[in-house]
Amino acid sequence: MERWAKNWDDLISVSLILDTFGFYDLQTFQNLFQCIPEASKKISAHLVWRTDDEKRECTKTFILKGLSNLPSNSDSFNCSILDEQNELFNSTLSNPYPPNSLRNIAREGATTNFHLISDIENNFSQNSSKILSISATKYIRENDKVAVIVRKFEYNDTYSEPPKTVNDLNELMKQKQAFEFHHFTYSKAHKIAGLEAWLNYSLTTNSSPSVKSVTYQMPMEVKNHGSNAF
Repeated sequence: MERWAKNWDDLISVSLILDTFGFYDLQTFQNLFQCIPEASKKISAHLVWRTDDEKRECTKTFILKGLSNLPSNSDSFNCSILDEQNELFNSTLSNPYPPNSLRNIAREGATTNFHLISDIENNFSQNSSKILSISATKYIRENDKVAVIVRKFEYNDTYSEPPKTVNDLNELMKQKQAFEFHHFTYSKAHKIAGLEAWLNYSLTTNSSPSVKSVTYQMPMEVKNHGSNAF
């Protein structure tokens, strides 16, 4: 989250799912949020929890009760999460994690005109918010049925810092330390054509943002919702 706040030069909408064991993590998130100057200016957080299966009522009782059971914040809180990492984030959800629901809640809670949907483990290159804003403004407003697709990569997690530029990414790919997203899981479903041409263009000095049309590769990529949902 700290990396997002410092590297993404725009507003960020985050959804957090809570169960009974997640309130200490929430308190730490709140404290760390206060320790990151960029966070208070950019990040809005939206709490998500499951309703009682029997009552099917959505109330604040679960959240208020969970927060009331927490000890009060200490004035000596250390902004370094490394001091507490052995105690934090060790619990797992009691129910399956609902990724699409959380993404949609973050999207609905966003205050920007354009949304880049992402998960917490993703990182962004330098100036990506500015580049994407230019592309979105130019292409999406001309045709509401258009979505700008962003290339996604994965890299060896032994590196403490993700590649921040295309040059960094290219070097890792040459070393077989970075690949297209889900290269080892199901590369065919995530591959975007023209990678070599994209790299060559992006590595060119003073190249400007460019968008090229791509077609659906498989029937599973097309979803007709009958509404404006996406």
